[in-house]
Amino acid sequence: MTSFNPFRVSLVFVLATIMSSNAFVMRTRSTTTTTSCLAVLATATEQSLLSVELEKPLGIILEEVEEDQAKGVFVLDLADDGSAAASEFKNQLVGLPLAKVMGADVTHLDFDSVMDQLIAAPSPINLDFIVDSTTLPSSTTSTKQSLLSVELEKPLGIILEEVVEDQAKGVFVLELADDGSAATSEFKHRLVGLPLAKVMGADVTNLDFDSVMDQLIAAPSPISLEFIVGSDDLMSSSSPPDAEEIDELPLGTIVAIKVLGDKGNPETIIEAKVGDNLRKTLQENNIEVYQGMKQKLGNCGGGGTCTFCAANFIESEGWSERSDYENQRLAKAPDARLTCLNPVQGPATIRLV
Repeated sequence: MTSFNPFRVSLVFVLATIMSSNAFVMRTRSTTTTTSCLAVLATATEQSLLSVELEKPLGIILEEVEEDQAKGVFVLDLADDGSAAASEFKNQLVGLPLAKVMGADVTHLDFDSVMDQLIAAPSPINLDFIVDSTTLPSSTTSTKQSLLSVELEKPLGIILEEVVEDQAKGVFVLELADDGSAATSEFKHRLVGLPLAKVMGADVTNLDFDSVMDQLIAAPSPISLEFIVGSDDLMSSSSPPDAEEIDELPLGTIVAIKVLGDKGNPETIIEAKVGDNLRKTLQENNIEVYQGMKQKLGNCGGGGTCTFCAANFIESEGWSERSDYENQRLAKAPDARLTCLNPVQGPATIRLV
């Protein structure tokens, strides 16, 4: 525990905020500015975070990073009767800036706003603290990860795959769809291959594929996602092998796509350019890809997650094998592809599923 200098104590106002759940966080305000923790306060989107889950009352005494400035708070001390002092992290928390409360960034909030977040949060509460990863003991490696924090609008256009097939061990980014927000973001060259750690602050590393998808679908837009970086060993065993090379038509070559008359569409032959997205091409030619209110309102917008735009390939020429992701998501339809994930590769006859 930090010992209080009597002169400093005379400058500090301590208030215990009692909550309905009998939880409290000690609130402090100082007439001096504490700068000792500023060296570890990160401003980049990639940070080394210590993730902690604690029951209320926390017993964490917080102080402003800079007096009367909306620059977040840090841990000044721990109260003896709080869960933090009784946790495995008790020797690590003092001095750490608070990064997130239940996944929400609080590094740019003032003291009272951070307190409001803590009071409103449920118990147990998920907290992320900014750390210098070189100072953490090896015993905490299971809770400390280097995370890339990303905020994206829907549709994301992120194609996910299970880390381990048919096991609840999370998902990783297989590829990005051209028409999603991820592919146009500043992170587009970094996301492929990264395991997904959190959705809106909730840990998804121990969920199965469908459970992760449920979290993504239920989340608002924009959505906050966190990815684990520096996980080469994990992904080297689970990333799919490169597809076999095939003869490809030059980009821009005009080919015929025959759409058989299902889903309310008459049989139609349209012209398509090699390299153009198949879903977009169908829509531009007035083909109803989505039928019914459920599909029209609930589709993922070309992100590869809802499977509503699937089409059976009756005949095709020059098309590569469908992806492992499609093999998983369309296991009961071996001839189907997701039109949103496939560029036109050659002539084909298809029927929308």
